[in-house]
Amino acid sequence: MGFGHVSSIDDYRIGLLICEEDLCYVYIFSLKVMEWKTMASVNLVDFKFRIARPIEAVLVDDTLYWPPRVPALVDEGNHIVGLNLVDGKLKKFPLMNLLIGYGDEVRVFQMKGCLSLCCSKDGDYSSKVFDVWMLKQHSDWSSWEKKFSFHVRAGFLVRSFETGKFLVRLDSDHLMIYDPSQVAPEHYEEGTDIWQGSKEQIYSKGYLKEAWGYAESLISPFGTTVSDDNEEDD
Repeated sequence: MGFGHVSSIDDYRIGLLICEEDLCYVYIFSLKVMEWKTMASVNLVDFKFRIARPIEAVLVDDTLYWPPRVPALVDEGNHIVGLNLVDGKLKKFPLMNLLIGYGDEVRVFQMKGCLSLCCSKDGDYSSKVFDVWMLKQHSDWSSWEKKFSFHVRAGFLVRSFETGKFLVRLDSDHLMIYDPSQVAPEHYEEGTDIWQGSKEQIYSKGYLKEAWGYAESLISPFGTTVSDDNEEDD
């Protein structure tokens, strides 16, 4: 599933895929009307798709995208799956040979309003190399451009953010915010430390697996506004 604000219709929506045997059912929940709607069913025999991380979707231009799975063979083809939260259509978009040579870890995120991918591969001396690709033009799927690369030694990428910064875990007990625009690619240690474990916390090492971004608000989507109260009184 995935969630986000669809700006073109000013509605918060949830997109949900439920796959059973040879069929995939598409459901969309609208916060504006407070109901689920069955959009379509897709025959998986004809419409085969691969998603690497089903709960990690990103919304770009009214469409939810899930992290693509790196193909085991070159001739398997590369694609990314997108669900339009306005019309409920599920589509596959070509990635050409962009994923060839990378490992299993591919993250999707939005950067400067564009769909972006962070792909990993093995580097030198037990390090990981992360390449960040951006789709420059949403209507042109050949407009992928590699924006930058960065190296992480003895760790892994936890989360990528819309700002272009990354949350990285090093040596199991060290969290760091890394901004590639501020440091050279090979200087992975020059990030901003946000948490450092201790010897007493040795049993908690390795449990951090996921992180999410959030936005604070003083307005509840289920609350009643002052203007609504006044209208009821009238």
